[in-house]
Amino acid sequence: MIKCPYCGRWFKNRQALRAHLKHCPLKKGTPTVKGFTNQIEERFFEFAGARWFIVGKKGFMDILWRIDKKLKEKGYDIYNRDLRLRGALYALKELGIVEKFELKPIQQQKQQSKV
Repeated sequence: MIKCPYCGRWFKNRQALRAHLKHCPLKKGTPTVKGFTNQIEERFFEFAGARWFIVGKKGFMDILWRIDKKLKEKGYDIYNRDLRLRGALYALKELGIVEKFELKPIQQQKQQSKV
């Protein structure tokens, strides 16, 4: 038995694997991820001193909220939650769930005192 390195299906011999690889959806870069539609949504929010702009398939924010909830339960501070959520974004991008994202630091405005 030989396993497809992209989708994980098993085949009886190399010839069957070669035939499968010609049409494997994960090899072609079009992953079929359960629970996601092809509808695209854009989200913009502020978290941990940064502005987050994310474009991805509908439902990706549910994953990020669940990850953040678990990190809160484990007692991670805002800095560690920020790092782990950024890592999750890179993973979601590799899976094709998130198309692009941009994180920009929020610049502190100088407060002018009137005398």
